[in-house]
Amino acid sequence: MMSRKSQEVVAVIPVGGPEQLVLLTAREDNCFNGNLKFQSQLYWVSLKSQKVLG
Repeated sequence: MMSRKSQEVVAVIPVGGPEQLVLLTAREDNCFNGNLKFQSQLYWVSLKSQKVLG
């Protein structure tokens, strides 16, 4: 589900709705991403479809 193996899950926030949405936050250590400024990402995950929506 993660876009990179070096990411770790920080929080999982259940939102609900017809798609049973979850907002997942992940972070990546700077030593793995070449000191880019975007260390964290948000993922919308549908538990109903069992896939990442965005």
